[in-house]
Amino acid sequence: MTRVDAALRPLLDGDGVSPIADIAAARVQRRRASLDRAGVAPAVREVVEVPEARLRLYEPMDRTATGALVVVHGGGWVWGGIDEVDVLARTLANATGRLTASAGYRLAPEHPYPAPLEDVTAAVAWLTENTGVDPGDVVLLGLSAGGTLALAASARFRGTPLAVRAQVLVYPMLDPSLSSASAGRYATIAPLSRPRAAWFWSQYAPAGPHAAPMLGDPEGLPPTYVVLAGVDVLHDEGVAYADRLRSAGVPVAVKVWPGAVHGFLNMAGLAPELCAAAVNDIAGWIRTGTAKP
Repeated sequence: MTRVDAALRPLLDGDGVSPIADIAAARVQRRRASLDRAGVAPAVREVVEVPEARLRLYEPMDRTATGALVVVHGGGWVWGGIDEVDVLARTLANATGRLTASAGYRLAPEHPYPAPLEDVTAAVAWLTENTGVDPGDVVLLGLSAGGTLALAASARFRGTPLAVRAQVLVYPMLDPSLSSASAGRYATIAPLSRPRAAWFWSQYAPAGPHAAPMLGDPEGLPPTYVVLAGVDVLHDEGVAYADRLRSAGVPVAVKVWPGAVHGFLNMAGLAPELCAAAVNDIAGWIRTGTAKP
């Protein structure tokens, strides 16, 4: 196993295998843990709640871009929410100089595919129609299950006036087969085991794997940055999808953080230096990846 960042190593001993008997209780536990690990929320110029669009908007301290960044939270489509990525969204807003929107969505199993995807696409449409941002300069950033939704939204908007400028997929959930080498290597470790990832897929897409965007045509998708944790069930499927994008002519770059585990970008309270470096790296790619000719 790759050596894990010392601050994140205790997470490997958590229970990521036991069946979830009570989803409501698991959601409360997950929320509490996420908020405890998130770190200190940096100041931004303004925060605006838009409940009708399931959005929270963050005006950075210094807005330097006319476009927007949309953050789509993770949680296996079953738990998670915009509160749990509040620190990250604030940090990204200031780091990118973009109006940043954190997009919420209905959760499975109460609301399986396509409901979460419909909520994300509706949120992006609302953002471009109501905030004055440049509709041709919207970047989607999705974490874990949110990476799946960001990618699927990019595919839906492809070739339309809402076509996404670029996308950042952070340890995305892409392959419901979970058959990669890393899925076997890290099958039983927390914070995301293979059985838990399979359970998430079963809750989100009970009708089958058609909800996986990696099964679709990657041609014409926007420039993509794939950010991966070195010790993660999902590592190899992220690498494989980047290869698919590259073969389809999509500009793509991959960044692997060797000592990181799944979900690390929301853990600035545990590993502040690692998270700061990753955020700065992502912000740097967004600046260069969206630079106009």
